Amino acid sequence: ITSAECLHIAITGTSQGIGLDAAKRLVADGHTVYHACRSHDRAQVAVEGAGGGIPMVCDLADLNSVRSFADSFKEKVPVPLDVLCLNAGVAPSRKAE
Repeated sequence: ITSAECLHIAITGTSQGIGLDAAKRLVADGHTVYHACRSHDRAQVAVEGAGGGIPMVCDLADLNSVRSFADSFKEKVPVPLDVLCLNAGVAPSRKAE
């Protein structure tokens, strides 16, 4: 991805680790980053940590949240999403039987 083309990029798991590092670089390169995190608070922390972007809620462990994210994105963002980076991990909340 070059700085010459500004892309719209949604990244899950940007509140820490690899996702945050990727978001920092992409924001610095001039791309529009949508921080798709489990809660609005985590997304806001991600925006601050990355130096910019747009906070959005998307809890990958909850399909209703994923649908709501998609609907919200289509409603609020007037351009197509160029890149979807599924960085966040999903772990079961209970021990599997």
